[in-house]
Amino acid sequence: MRRSIPKPSAIHVTGILAAVAAALAFGSLGVAVGSLAQGELEQSILMFTVAVFAAWMATAIRQFQQRITGIDEVVRQARERVREAEVALTEMRQLAQKVRSASSVDDSEENRTIH
Repeated sequence: MRRSIPKPSAIHVTGILAAVAAALAFGSLGVAVGSLAQGELEQSILMFTVAVFAAWMATAIRQFQQRITGIDEVVRQARERVREAEVALTEMRQLAQKVRSASSVDDSEENRTIH
């Protein structure tokens, strides 16, 4: 029997990406400071730019993750409302059927009394 590999959720994937981007930002910042201490200005500026970009990406990924979480919550609430509406509709159909049944019994009795 073949086991299926569970698919990672978007929240987990974006969390991993945000962590990688943050690690890249901190690592690049460390290299930039080291390069600056060694007098390599060009290398330092390049690594500082990479650090800023990676930090920006980590922030953007985190915001995306929050939006996904918000969308998931809206979908969950909508499913719950649909489920509640289906339950209410089923109850109304049952009630309508009972009313029709009672009405047809009353009509039958009326027809018998008239004839």
